[in-house]
Amino acid sequence: MTMRRCLLFAAAALILSGSAWAEPDLDSQIKAQQDELDRVSRMTQFHQTEIQTVRQQQKTYSGQLEQLDQKMAVSRQKINLLSLQIRKNDEETKRLSQEIVQRTGRIEELQKLLNERLVAIYKYGTVADYNLLLSASSAVELGSITYMLGRIAQSDQAMITELASERKKLSEDKTALETNRAQLEGRRKALATEESQARKDAQAKQSVMAQLEQNEKAHQAALEELKNNQLALQRTIDRLLAQKAEEARRRQTEGRPAMPTVVHKGKLAWPLDSHRISSPFGPRIHPKFKTRSMHTGIDLPAPKGTPVKAAGDGVVLYAGWIRGYGQIVILDHGNQMSTVYAHLSAITVQEGAKVSAGNTVGRVGSSGVATATHLHFEVRIGGTAKNPVDYLPK
Repeated sequence: MTMRRCLLFAAAALILSGSAWAEPDLDSQIKAQQDELDRVSRMTQFHQTEIQTVRQQQKTYSGQLEQLDQKMAVSRQKINLLSLQIRKNDEETKRLSQEIVQRTGRIEELQKLLNERLVAIYKYGTVADYNLLLSASSAVELGSITYMLGRIAQSDQAMITELASERKKLSEDKTALETNRAQLEGRRKALATEESQARKDAQAKQSVMAQLEQNEKAHQAALEELKNNQLALQRTIDRLLAQKAEEARRRQTEGRPAMPTVVHKGKLAWPLDSHRISSPFGPRIHPKFKTRSMHTGIDLPAPKGTPVKAAGDGVVLYAGWIRGYGQIVILDHGNQMSTVYAHLSAITVQEGAKVSAGNTVGRVGSSGVATATHLHFEVRIGGTAKNPVDYLPK
């Protein structure tokens, strides 16, 4: 139950005195009803304020979501750019790979020539050079041979230098391309992580937005219930007051005394054989609307059809339907005490009937707004809800 428990005053307020129909207490009864209507109005204002708060939160999160969308768009653009750069790097790597094949062939050729020269030098050494010099028949021929031997030595040195240079350049080019690709891949992974985090943040905020939307719907539903309850409360008040006036007029016309009352003395009795309480008296989160509200009674779970017993001697003040409570029985025990039995599947008493403690007044059900079959039981003193446990045997 929620603030819709306010509806109880629609009937219970008329029992604020020892007699359910005592004329002198009419003003105090009406005041109690008005106080409860004021309370419902305050709850209405509370839910309206909560709706405004939720909408402001939705506006804030909506702005944050827009920023995250922009952040993800920028990240995607950066990733696309890096992908193009990586593609270009791959094309450069492919071109260089072709050059590497050519360079590798040149290196192999140089290595072969160098190996042949090394073999020749190993086999013949400087003796061949000396023999060649000694074979010269003239100074001019000797000069030519000397020049050619120098050129051969220079060629050998150039071959060695070129081979070393080609190998070094090949290694440097490979390293540069690998380093560049690793850097680009690192940047792309970092941006992908950034985009993923932004997406997660957006999903989290969208989840919050969905929850806020649910909260707004819950408050709207609670507002609608409060509005309907106010109307039902006023209709019940008007009907009971009209009945009261008609009863007083009829008794006066017939010259009969006022309706007698029954005053219960001592502790109340448990309305069910089971004393297990599934939801105690006091503030709680409403099981249907998920809003915080005052639970004005206790809930006693039991199978549908379980007999509900009068908690004490009294008179049936109301037996019928009240929005939110479903089928409900209200007993007047005198001395401004009343008890309420709500969510019944059946009512077994009529208004105005006298009952004794332990008499069956109805059967457990889930009529009205209820999440499971149970008895909602209230105790009211002077129209104010009290913790029923304080009036029941331990």
